[in-house]
Amino acid sequence: MKVPLFRNSENHASRMLSPGSSFRAKSLRLNGIQSLAGHQHHICAGLQSEMRRHPVQQRPLSISSITAFNKAISKLLPAERRLTDADSLHTYGRDWSRFAEPAPSLVLLPDSVEQVVAIVKAAHEFRVPLVPSGGRTGLSGGAVAAHGEVVLSLEKMNRILDFNAADRTLRCQAGTVTGQIQAFAKEHGLFYPVDFASSGSSQIGGNIATNAGGIKVLKYGLTRSWVSGLTVVTGTGKLLNLNHGLVKNATGYDWRHLFVGSEGTLGVIVEAQLQLTRAPLESQALVLGVPDLAALMQVFQYFSKQIDLSAFEFFLPPRCKKY
Repeated sequence: MKVPLFRNSENHASRMLSPGSSFRAKSLRLNGIQSLAGHQHHICAGLQSEMRRHPVQQRPLSISSITAFNKAISKLLPAERRLTDADSLHTYGRDWSRFAEPAPSLVLLPDSVEQVVAIVKAAHEFRVPLVPSGGRTGLSGGAVAAHGEVVLSLEKMNRILDFNAADRTLRCQAGTVTGQIQAFAKEHGLFYPVDFASSGSSQIGGNIATNAGGIKVLKYGLTRSWVSGLTVVTGTGKLLNLNHGLVKNATGYDWRHLFVGSEGTLGVIVEAQLQLTRAPLESQALVLGVPDLAALMQVFQYFSKQIDLSAFEFFLPPRCKKY
């Protein structure tokens, strides 16, 4: 069996890996940076040096391929949702990282699952690399299109489609802003707990694709814990419905969890079913001063025994170099 890999901004479109291929080395590479799992504290400092040490072999994008792809897509999307002006290419071709200059060929703005399927099929046919794009609030470079790729923005797919009060679940499109989901839950006396500073602009599809944690991960866990179902488009354009929102499902592989955190390498997330929960009691914030870093874990251990912490953060002096 071969596994289709969708392109995130540096890998080739719909790359096919056989079982004997080095799946880890290819699928965990993000913009030329090999995964540093277990060493996250070194990532920021070594980001650019890792890019230089592990350059990605880029396959040239042929003019004939992009021309044929453009012709096919022009029958699908109107001109106002096929952007080629310099400002749009620069805006949609990057995220909040700044270590690669955006250089996409085209930005597409579909507004339906059917359009995403058609775009992906065309990209697969003409060997055109796609970069799925959400709110572009990430700092890892996963949404950067730096080598002539086509950006597939899901911002027009931003509706909440369904709500089940009994199950406390909602179904929404991938471009729905995180803050919109939080507000909807609050209106119904419920709570969506995954939260970040960028909740006003980040999109749920990107949250799921990166398995985002946010500021309340201690109590509520990562985004993965709140995804009860996904609708995804694979790199060949096949539409998959994963888990169907079920709480208990023991029927074989749970492909949903494979796509959560996949960073766009396996396909495009187009819809999500999310679990909501009861609204918490009013929270309190404490600011404490400790004499040294060793005391931090003592404080954390003490409070963890007494209450359910939702967040625990520490701040270092500006000139502190000892971790």
